Amino acid sequence: MDLLFIALTFVISAYLVRHYIFTITVLRRSKIDKVQRTTKKVLYKPTVSILIPAHNEQEVIGKLLEKTVNLSYPESKLEVIVIDDASTDNTGK
Repeated sequence: MDLLFIALTFVISAYLVRHYIFTITVLRRSKIDKVQRTTKKVLYKPTVSILIPAHNEQEVIGKLLEKTVNLSYPESKLEVIVIDDASTDNTGK
């Protein structure tokens, strides 16, 4: 009975050590991955198209376009498309 107890204690201890090693490895790897993901996010900027549908928006379209142009995004990667949806006022102008 004592031999069985010692054997089971050894097995459980080995299992516990294995899990500690696994946990430490995963935590270290996640820190490295997080740094790499953050670096990639800063470097990669996709081309973005902003579609602005407008129907009788003569009063606010100017301010909206000013705010859109002043975005902190590279102008070469930004495309703004205003869609005049059959406005009856001066929205298109």
